[in-house]
Amino acid sequence: MRKLLLLTVFLFSVQSAGKAAQHFENRPYGWTIIYGSSLSALQGVLLSELALFAFDSTTASWHPIPFQIDEVGEDSFFGGDDGLLDSVEGQEDELVFLPSDAGDKAWPHNWPDGFDYNSAVYEFQLTDSTTGESAFAYLFRFPNGAPPSPNPYGMNYDPERDAVVSRFYEAVFDSNITVHDVRILSAAGGDSVDLVDRQKSRIKGRIGWAPYEANEQDDFPVTGIDYVVGPVRVIRRVHSKFLGSIDFY
Repeated sequence: MRKLLLLTVFLFSVQSAGKAAQHFENRPYGWTIIYGSSLSALQGVLLSELALFAFDSTTASWHPIPFQIDEVGEDSFFGGDDGLLDSVEGQEDELVFLPSDAGDKAWPHNWPDGFDYNSAVYEFQLTDSTTGESAFAYLFRFPNGAPPSPNPYGMNYDPERDAVVSRFYEAVFDSNITVHDVRILSAAGGDSVDLVDRQKSRIKGRIGWAPYEANEQDDFPVTGIDYVVGPVRVIRRVHSKFLGSIDFY
């Protein structure tokens, strides 16, 4: 028997220029993260069986929307992947999507074809704390395999350039801990001009009785280790050393 479970998420408005959206036009690129502990009725389900949908009340139709579930294990996002939705204390998988992709509240008894009527359906109600506007997204289980998540944002990572790229922007990292270039592309109304002149990082203090100074050019070399790419976000993991011997990631 199908169970409809409601989760309400409040959004705090942030002005942002970009593509027009049906909902939340003033924050088209803000993430919403739903942690695995909030999805207890779907624990242990294969991630390949889950899909996020929006409902369009003008056409009475459903369509899948971009989302990703990033698995979290003992090594953060880069270990312990088992292909299942899990929630262990301190290691909760994360469901991530954009509120601007959400749709209307679904009508009763109007559901997409192929989903599991015996599994819970999660309804996420997203409300803008400033305007009071609400939108809805629905998480379904498809036992024969879920439809693929759309990828309209073109999220990608170029390890050779250490760059996060999408249809709308590009961020290139330097060989230290700083950002080298940030460009807003024409698809988002930008002109591809680099917005970053130079980013600096300085540390000055004492370690014990000895004075110590460090800067981003000489003291924080960065080596890329791993990355996760999804339809909504990129997670990049790097390694560096502090004082030449203390590892940090």
